[in-house]
Parts: sequence; structure tokens; C-alpha cells
Amino acid sequence: MDSKTVLVYHLKQFHSGCQLYQCAKCQLHFNNGADLSCHNTNVHSYKKLKCKEYSYCTVNKSQMRAHVCMHKGGFHCDHCKKLYLTKRSLVKHNELHGRRKVFKCEQCSQVYAMTNSLYLHMKGKHSEGFHCQCGIYFDSPAQYKCHERKCSK
Repeated sequence: MDSKTVLVYHLKQFHSGCQLYQCAKCQLHFNNGADLSCHNTNVHSYKKLKCKEYSYCTVNKSQMRAHVCMHKGGFHCDHCKKLYLTKRSLVKHNELHGRRKVFKCEQCSQVYAMTNSLYLHMKGKHSEGFHCQCGIYFDSPAQYKCHERKCSK
């Protein structure tokens, strides 16, 4: 697809005000199929994870880990306040804080300790967005990852 076609598609999908996709279960409307799919997974999924001690449930594994950490104490990072279930996970995470930030963005001079972090920064801040092989663009990495899991390409 050329850039004009992609722009026209993007404007129709995200900026037209038309909400073309409707949830069959709760009648909420969405601008695109990827958002509807994420909504169905997060709200209506039957694969919910349930806390054994409280009535909390979620479909998101990281949210469940955070919940379990809250009532079991968990391990907090002193640098960024992230919460980890095991001490080993915290130690591994802390290694990132100790790394030298050698991967520099050439456009804004932001620096990162990992190439993947620089890549996500470049895609999110200095490009038209995240491009799936099926031809759809996304502005945020979260939307793109949700779509990518379900896309047949």
C-alpha cells in the first residue's frame, strides 16, 4: 500500500467518528475490529483467571500477578516501584537499571539500555505507527500487539 492509501484508511478508521464495530454482548461500539477484539478478550472472555483467596478475576496474566503480589507482599523495585512476585524476578529486573544506556535515539537523544526499548521508542515516537503485515497501521504498541496475536496475515 502506498502512504496515501494508508493515510486515508487511517483517517477513516481512527478519526472519522464512525464506530463501525459493535460488541454483540454489550452493544458498545468501536472504531476498528482490533479494538473490538481486545474488548471481547478483556471483558467477555471465559478464560478468566481467578484469585484463590479473593473474588478478583481477570483475563490478563500480568494483572493477576500484580494482584497476587499485593496480597502476598511481593518484591518492589526501589528504582521504579514495579512489583514482582519472586525475588529472582526482581533481581533480573534490577539488572536493567544497572546497565549502561548505550542505545541512543538519533532523532531526540533519548537513551536506552536495550535495543528493543529503543526500537519501541522509534516506532512509537518517530514513525507513522506500528505496521502489521496485513496492511493495518496502529498508533500504539499495545493496540498493535493485541492485533498481531489475532491477525492471520
